[in-house]
Amino acid sequence: MSCWILIYDSRCEVCAASALALQKVDRTSLFRPLPLDELSLAGNAELLEKLPELPQIAAQELTLISPDYRVFQGAVAIEKIIELLPLARPIRWLLERVAGRSTGAYSLMRSIRRRCKKCP
Repeated sequence: MSCWILIYDSRCEVCAASALALQKVDRTSLFRPLPLDELSLAGNAELLEKLPELPQIAAQELTLISPDYRVFQGAVAIEKIIELLPLARPIRWLLERVAGRSTGAYSLMRSIRRRCKKCP
């Protein structure tokens, strides 16, 4: 696998909008957004072979899979995206300084979940 895969719930408006925004700023195609409901399609067989528990895990919250099949979820996934995506780097320092290391992304995820009634 050569890119990071972002698995999101396409029924959640916030999740879908976030995936679309990521596609717009990801000029190097580092990330491949993948709706949760398309996870079982044939093109994802290798991913499911390496991570058979992925459908259950990804149904819980936003999930990011690295090229070497490491799994990041929720706020940790957001932090990893900010770390990897050059256009998101300017705000990384802000999250770390204002809210303390990694706390900012967790607060952001809680806020998003409160606003999105379709998210678990």
